[in-house]
Amino acid sequence: MYYAGQWLSVITSPGYPFEFSNQLNCQYQISAFNNYANVEISVIRALNDFNLNVFDGFDRTKPLWQEGNFNPRTYTLTLSASSPQIMVTWYNSGDNNIQPFTIHYSGTSTPLYVNPTPMAAVKKQ
Repeated sequence: MYYAGQWLSVITSPGYPFEFSNQLNCQYQISAFNNYANVEISVIRALNDFNLNVFDGFDRTKPLWQEGNFNPRTYTLTLSASSPQIMVTWYNSGDNNIQPFTIHYSGTSTPLYVNPTPMAAVKKQ
């Protein structure tokens, strides 16, 4: 996230900057400073199955975003949690070649983003 002239914190995909494959199950629990956690997730391109989930805090019952390879994004995803915590989970199955991706995050006193989908409208895939 670009804030006050600098990127604050970055998480990268496994093996970044190279493609990765095979079965991976990753979970990133982010605790940011200040009142709100904010994330920017670059586009994810995969040949086979993958799932990306972003949760408000560390509670899996509060999804902010869910996606799979059958509905890929073509833009950088930007989300703000309602607290200083946000959780990002990633799973890919089978033989896969996945392009590297980055997750930028920060904590701010007010949310940086208006979330694109109301939490109640997020569908489980």
